[in-house]
Amino acid sequence: MQEYIQDALTFVREYGRPCLFITFTCNPKWPEITSLLLPGQNAIHRHDITARVFRQKLKSLISFITKSHVFGPTRCWMYSVEWQKRGLPHAHILVWFIDKIRPEEIDSIISAEIPDPSTDQLLFDIVTTNMIHGPCGTLNSSSPCMADGKCTKNFPKDFTNDTVTNVDGYPIYRRRNPENGGQSFIKNIINTDIDIDNRWVVPYSPLLSKTYNAHINVEFCSSVKSIKYICKYVHKGSDMAVFRVENTNVNAPPVNKNDEITLYQIGRYISSNEAAWRIFGFPIHERDPAVVQLAIHLENVNPRHTECFYLRLLLVNVTGPLSFQDIRKVNGQQYPTYKDACLALGLLEDDNQWECMLAEAALNCTAIQIRLLFAIVLTTCFPARAQILWENHKDSMTDDILHQHRIRCHDLTITFSDEMYNEALIAIEDLCIVIANLPLSNFGMNSPNRTASDLMNTEMNRELQYSTVEMAAIVARNVPLMNEEQRTIYDRIMLAVSAGQAKINMRVQMLQDPSAETFSKQLLDIGDGKVAIDETGYVKLPTDFCTIADSQDTLIEQIFPDVHTQYINHEWLAERAILAAKNVDVDNLNLKIQMLLPGNLVSYKSIDTVCDDSEAVNFPTEF
Repeated sequence: MQEYIQDALTFVREYGRPCLFITFTCNPKWPEITSLLLPGQNAIHRHDITARVFRQKLKSLISFITKSHVFGPTRCWMYSVEWQKRGLPHAHILVWFIDKIRPEEIDSIISAEIPDPSTDQLLFDIVTTNMIHGPCGTLNSSSPCMADGKCTKNFPKDFTNDTVTNVDGYPIYRRRNPENGGQSFIKNIINTDIDIDNRWVVPYSPLLSKTYNAHINVEFCSSVKSIKYICKYVHKGSDMAVFRVENTNVNAPPVNKNDEITLYQIGRYISSNEAAWRIFGFPIHERDPAVVQLAIHLENVNPRHTECFYLRLLLVNVTGPLSFQDIRKVNGQQYPTYKDACLALGLLEDDNQWECMLAEAALNCTAIQIRLLFAIVLTTCFPARAQILWENHKDSMTDDILHQHRIRCHDLTITFSDEMYNEALIAIEDLCIVIANLPLSNFGMNSPNRTASDLMNTEMNRELQYSTVEMAAIVARNVPLMNEEQRTIYDRIMLAVSAGQAKINMRVQMLQDPSAETFSKQLLDIGDGKVAIDETGYVKLPTDFCTIADSQDTLIEQIFPDVHTQYINHEWLAERAILAAKNVDVDNLNLKIQMLLPGNLVSYKSIDTVCDDSEAVNFPTEF
């Protein structure tokens, strides 16, 4: 299943997010099934029939979408078949189209509303029979979707007049209330008539529902961030069951009732229908195009050889090698080893490989796997910028925690918080302790906030739980021992603390520039809230606050005049810089200034070497 997840993510990496996520469930009332049943039988008595019919329906559905191009030309697709506890099969399908579905096209493909029976009675009957969730909640607290008094599927949904796609996950589909043109109908639940409206409709495709008369949930994949969970869900595998085996022989020796390992076993739950499906040899997974996993090894050498590390590096960066010898040829020169070829290509000796590795892992791995990977890097490779690596990739290491919070709170609008990041840091530190018995602070990172009972937090607790009386005694003993310079610094600091004085602006003091002093004061006034805010909610800057440049080009010309000749003067460069609030502006300014420099633009690819060649086999190939 892990390999199937990686195959699905390979499609994502190559073609982007899938367009549709479809769940197709077998309908035991299909005439192709009921017409073959003997008198007194129903679908659960003939799993051979339901398996064969669903297999044909699934093939038909895949062909209908991918060959008839009912939603447009298809680029690739994949599906996985699973079984419910009651035995009915269903397929999770991911489809990529050549032309991506645009937000304004969603309503023409997917609906989350009850059809108007006056215009389409057939579709109304199919949707009201197959595509209504529950109802649950206060209307039916015994519904199987209920947990802790709430619906695990977050029904009923809210009414909305328009489909919204700017959310993390699935779109919020249009669900009009009856006052705005939405439909409703009466459904009898536990001998009670209940008015069902659009809040209870599972998203569906009118075309697919009318064609196949089944529960077919169709979702638009609007967020790349949700893809890992979809791919993992599609290939989550068979259900598991915990069962107990007892010896009914009264003469058997007694069993320790507290020994859960002996009493209980965990096994795969395979229903009769799945058994029939597998006996018939029907595929559980299919995809197109095929994904082929290539094992990397050297010619006539064991795959654990250290040169395999460098061979994989070459395979990632060299396009179209013809042979083992050809991949070691760089600019016409044949190199004896793969490491020498990597060196010639400039692929080694830089710390940026950790950035690339974690960015790639974010596309292919779950947050748990990325945290483990990061912990291994921290404890075995000692990156120079560990804290920056965390800041750049903390979202991908925390998104499972965010996902859990959203599910737990039944609120998909929850975003990342410091508490979630802290939870991820605690998990990473726990891994570092397991691997190297060292906390995060040993690797140049900030320590997470832990509870007082946590053993790893004893140092911080000791710092916070000092005795003020004892501390005063320490100060009284040690202050007289200071030398003259130390005492001067100590007195200045304590005087400033006691008087509540402000950190002196060193730039102003060093430049001895009155205008800089004015500018410094203006900045402090803004920060302290002393500048009035106008009716628009913005701060109005003084007229003498700064010089306004009318464009980025003008700003560059003022700060870096003659940069095309002065760029080799390091002292000149060190005296000037342009600060920007957003990375996109920084990148744009850097690119513009780069274009003013003479010479050709060169990109250097790089990855770190293994310090000890004999240790190469200890690192996963993903490194």
